[in-house]
Parts: sequence; C-alpha cells; structure tokens
Amino acid sequence: MTKTMMITKEGEAFLARIQEISGEAITACDQCGTCSGSCPMASEMDITPSEMIRKTQMGQQDVLSTKAMWLCAACFACTVRCPRGIDLSKIAEALRQIQEAALDQAE
Repeated sequence: MTKTMMITKEGEAFLARIQEISGEAITACDQCGTCSGSCPMASEMDITPSEMIRKTQMGQQDVLSTKAMWLCAACFACTVRCPRGIDLSKIAEALRQIQEAALDQAE
C-alpha cells in the first residue's frame, strides 16, 4: 500500500526558502536518480543527492543534519546530466547557508 505524505506549512516555508536562496525550481525534479548516479561523492554521503532533493521537496528539515550537503564538491556532474537542468550544488549551498545561520543563532 502506498503511504500518503503531506507537506506541512512549516515544510512549505522551508522549501520556499531553499528555492529563494538557490534560485532553483526544486519541485521540477522528478526523482530520476541521474544526479546520484553522476555524483563522484555519492558513495561518501549518508543520503544520495536525489534523497537530498526529495527531502527538500517534502520540506523535511532533517536534511539539514545530513553530511551530504557538506560533501557536494560543486563539480556540476549532476547539473550537466540532469534532464530538468536543476543545479544541485546551488541547493546544497542553500542548505548549508540555512544550517550555518541556525548554528550562528544558537551561539
């Protein structure tokens, strides 16, 4: 049986913030997995690049606690091969910016 997932208002705000910072249409991703297959760092990540996108699409802020966003080398292998032209390195950078801002506020 398929599990229905609903994005919360907080999740929508998180997604909108990431899209605003990155300038990327994150919801255009159809989860083909090309980014994960292209990424030279994927084997070192705790979640794949496509999982990072999906968590962001769903507004799941636990994506901020993964190491995947820190391991993105901005090599653009994913972007060059993405059929939707999504620049995952911009999304990873936006996630890093939000996490760093949260850490700064905690201090």
